[in-house]
Amino acid sequence: MLAQTDEKMPVAVDEPTPLPPERPEPDNLDPEMNLFDEAKFAAQDGNLDDALRLYGRYLNGYPQGRMTDEAELSTLKILAEMGHHREVAVLASRLAANPDLSDRRGQLLHVQAQALAALGECDEALAIADTLDRKLVSDVRKVCRK
Repeated sequence: MLAQTDEKMPVAVDEPTPLPPERPEPDNLDPEMNLFDEAKFAAQDGNLDDALRLYGRYLNGYPQGRMTDEAELSTLKILAEMGHHREVAVLASRLAANPDLSDRRGQLLHVQAQALAALGECDEALAIADTLDRKLVSDVRKVCRK
């Protein structure tokens, strides 16, 4: 957009920066989703410790909740980002055995193998890697060759 100065010479003017989408107001009738959303927003804002704490509260308060699988997968992602390899290996193993997550089993086993490799437990990491597509687990093999 151009603006005019007193000399009638065009001057470039920055377009206004769009505002980020507003977060929905909490729904007092749905405390389960409010807690899940609070955890999700904490993670999006980079407050990983808060997000872990809130996902933990969600999972303890709603063990059969609508978003339980998503909360556990988000917890796994955050733990991996924070470098908590032991917790990642344990949680990924449990999630890989969950029939509701069978479509993500390969990814979860890969995450488990990565965590085990980072811990130096290469025999177990490679045993898992041998059950997966070789291209998918080349990173695990590289770490364990060192």
